[in-house]
Amino acid sequence: MTLETTAEEERSTPPKADAARDRAPARFAPVWRPYALAWLAVLAVILVLFRAEAISMVEKWENDETFGHAWLILPIVLWLVWMRRGLLARVNPRPFWWGLVPMAGAALLWVVGDVARVAFVEQFALVFMIQASVLTVLGLAVTRTLLFPLFYLLFLVPFGDQIVPMLQDFTARFSVSLLEWLNVPTYHDGIFISIPTGDFEVAQACSGVRFVIAMLAVGSLYANVAFASPWRRAAIIGLSLVVPVIANGFRAFGIIYIAHLTDSEYAVGVDHIVYGWVFFSIVMIAVLLIGRLFSDRWIDDPAMDVEAKGLTRAGAGTARQAWLAVSAVAGIALLGAAYGSWMDHRAASISFAELTPPEVAGWQSAALPADWKPHFAGADAELFHAYTDGTRTVSLYVAAFSRQTDEHELVAYGQTAVAPSDTWTWAASLPGRLTIGGKATEAQAMQINARGKVRDVWQWYWVNGKLTGNPYVAKIEGLKAKLFGGDLVAATLVLSAERVDVTVRSTEDLQAFADDLGPIEASLRAILSAGAKGQ
Repeated sequence: MTLETTAEEERSTPPKADAARDRAPARFAPVWRPYALAWLAVLAVILVLFRAEAISMVEKWENDETFGHAWLILPIVLWLVWMRRGLLARVNPRPFWWGLVPMAGAALLWVVGDVARVAFVEQFALVFMIQASVLTVLGLAVTRTLLFPLFYLLFLVPFGDQIVPMLQDFTARFSVSLLEWLNVPTYHDGIFISIPTGDFEVAQACSGVRFVIAMLAVGSLYANVAFASPWRRAAIIGLSLVVPVIANGFRAFGIIYIAHLTDSEYAVGVDHIVYGWVFFSIVMIAVLLIGRLFSDRWIDDPAMDVEAKGLTRAGAGTARQAWLAVSAVAGIALLGAAYGSWMDHRAASISFAELTPPEVAGWQSAALPADWKPHFAGADAELFHAYTDGTRTVSLYVAAFSRQTDEHELVAYGQTAVAPSDTWTWAASLPGRLTIGGKATEAQAMQINARGKVRDVWQWYWVNGKLTGNPYVAKIEGLKAKLFGGDLVAATLVLSAERVDVTVRSTEDLQAFADDLGPIEASLRAILSAGAKGQ
């Protein structure tokens, strides 16, 4: 028998003594009491000042199944803190005044999100402020001890909706590639797939976004508790992102292929069972088992060695310092909230009366489409008119806002040309670089589908005196207008034509009308000027 042990044997024997010490009944120094009360006080101030953002997050968890996993995040964070209670008892709380810098940055980020009306930016800013309050009030040593639990708070924010179209497109293309490889006759149009036995749509619910976000949360937690190497942690997080996307592609392919072999009703029934109860569990367990093969840390291992990192050397702060830190953090939060409120109430310079349809040479008024109209709630004025030249019909829509507020936003969820949403669905992006009236312009071009009908849509945004086809640029310009005293007027112009043959784009119809209408910027300016009145 030899007394030597291999590195693998050492790894396979968890350090029970250290683990037991870290989770033993912790005896916190008396100084922890005022610091804990001080941080709870500043947390209450932040949550009261930014209660709208906290409530909106909870409402999103409640109403959107994609973010149902967020209900588990706070209990997990509390468990992670509890597992570190022995480590916390060995470090001293002491204000870290440089923490006011990220606190100010988080407050500024909230102002930016509030002015730009981007909910997830406001929500991230709220979480950043909570994290910065821990750094400022409790100090650098405590923050380093709680680094991962604080990071994990970010999963409280319902984010990821922005990647849904990308996931829909990938899933559709992946499924079609496999179907064609198996010689299944396939017609592919954006997110719509047709085979001889039925038609399929890769809807938002089928994009796999809820699977990807939930797996990212699980993978991040698993990376922290089961791995010590940064490279292995990064690898398992990457695996948690890639595997669900690929797996969802196979799931969609499987549904369509089952329909090819049997019928679409049977395939949909299988999908509800497999995806709802079994599929997610199988893939998640597979990722965890694969990761376990390369694990280099026991779950009982201490989160860190606070002595080796020098976190126990700093002396404790005083109760007076704790409440001074609370005052500074609360003051910054209050300034941010006040500044955002002041920016929100800046008065508009003009208002809008009725918008008048422009005269377009060679085109006459036509009947409006009965089943399609863009939806821009809260617009101060709208114009919806259809034109025909005898053979082609094009619809023109304009929505104008004298200024953007919470209930009057140009770029926001539900404000779209894909409306009504229970009839029309986004199908694909189309080339948006155009030349209209001799001038180059870039539109947000898309194809939308509804029950056998197909429309092509060109859309532009007018914000801060600039024309763009990019909604993100429109958001940025709206932010610049509010922060730097620019033009508060915002508007959108939409052109749309229904396809006569659903497989042939109506680009020529839109191009012909747009050329006769004239350059988009000049045309939209003229429409807005005619309908504007001074305040």
